[in-house]
Amino acid sequence: MRGLRLRGRASLFCALFVLSLSMVSSVGATTGGPDPSVNPVTPTTGGGSRFGVVTHIATRYGIYGQQSGPMDIAAGTGAGWIREEIRWDWVEHPLGNYDWGFTDEMVQDARGRNLEILGLLGYNNSAQTAGTVNFTMPDIGLWKKYVATVVSRYKGQIHAWEVWNEPDVPYFWNGSVADYITLLRETYATIKAIDPTATVMNGACSNLDLNWFNDFLNQGGAQYTDVLAFHPYAMKSSLDNGNYQQLDLAHLKDIEARTGKSWWFTEIGWSSASSGPDYGGGVGSEQAQASYMIRQYVMSLDYQGLDVQHIFWYNFHDDGTDPNNVENNYGLIKNDWKTPKFSYIAYQTMTTHLSGATAQGTVNSGAGIAYRFNKGGVIVDVVWGGGRTNLPTVAQHAQAFDMSGASLPTEVSGGQIHVTIGGDPVFIEHTDSAIMPPAPPVVTSTFTLPSQPQGQNLSPGFIGQK
Repeated sequence: MRGLRLRGRASLFCALFVLSLSMVSSVGATTGGPDPSVNPVTPTTGGGSRFGVVTHIATRYGIYGQQSGPMDIAAGTGAGWIREEIRWDWVEHPLGNYDWGFTDEMVQDARGRNLEILGLLGYNNSAQTAGTVNFTMPDIGLWKKYVATVVSRYKGQIHAWEVWNEPDVPYFWNGSVADYITLLRETYATIKAIDPTATVMNGACSNLDLNWFNDFLNQGGAQYTDVLAFHPYAMKSSLDNGNYQQLDLAHLKDIEARTGKSWWFTEIGWSSASSGPDYGGGVGSEQAQASYMIRQYVMSLDYQGLDVQHIFWYNFHDDGTDPNNVENNYGLIKNDWKTPKFSYIAYQTMTTHLSGATAQGTVNSGAGIAYRFNKGGVIVDVVWGGGRTNLPTVAQHAQAFDMSGASLPTEVSGGQIHVTIGGDPVFIEHTDSAIMPPAPPVVTSTFTLPSQPQGQNLSPGFIGQK
């Protein structure tokens, strides 16, 4: 979650590496559990989709009884996963009084749409008031009671848990690395004692300088995770000049080799704001936002030797309406929670072509590098760069699609596919069959949610602007 934090995190290393009105009582706290480093149970990752969206509908939309509207829109992206906060202050205020209205509704709506949920656990609830948290080390006994209560309630419905958010960012974590590892260790044991098949991961770090994360690894933090979570917000220039792959992904590959842990990118994002700094700033337009989004997804999913199991787009909806404010414009839909941006349509196009596809590596297309995927025997090449492709193929038929899902003129001759492309990603499908898959749908309508009755916004608010 992008929050109230300082931007401009590009250190020297980065430059180089570039609330239900029914109350329930608490279940007993889990205080023990097996040593997670001894014969751990293989976790269940849930749905097979590698595509996710950070929705935060329960906490940011926060209108009780009406969350099905935005959940429909989230499901319409084609993503198989959503990431939702199940914050301590949201479900227990004051201590001993549990309020499950928002989170129960969210879980029911999501699972009813075949969406898997990554549950985010946090933060310190010392104030015992909804909407008021702090980011210090919590009382570990009370924290474990909260974790046990949440996991017990949603066992069988939520199969993956992320422990805290961005502990490398001082705004979100005021303790030491060692303190966080203690929290993670106790949380891991608590969750596994209740649901041994759950996937548990660290709170994803966001700074690509990796200083905090390397300390976390060096102090043994990875032994209390099933996978490693990260937020690889990148620089525009890194995607443009290849450093995102040559430096950033290469280093994450080295960490995977060292730890034996696969990756979940639980946030990536680009803002459509009109301007902003190179690092994590606005890219100028909704079309550019869509372009960087698809490019980063494709580069990450098709990077050989790096197992990125899931990537979650941040953010589902714009957090504000100022077109010049970077933090306001990371969404796939507008701040009204119903109007799709171009990036929403592009996300649909991406999932239409790549859901269920297996990465095959890269090929030279003659007009840039093509990232090749195989989807049940259909080859899907994603290419950008500008010019006319000379993409090698054994097929007699092919069809190209732009980011909106519209068909592009496509020619096959002499064992090559010829498509005129620009700087934005194009999806090219080809098989050895005369029958090509149908073109994906193009979204042209505006979503309409049920009217919101006055006085029903029960949301206690959310942390930060992002």
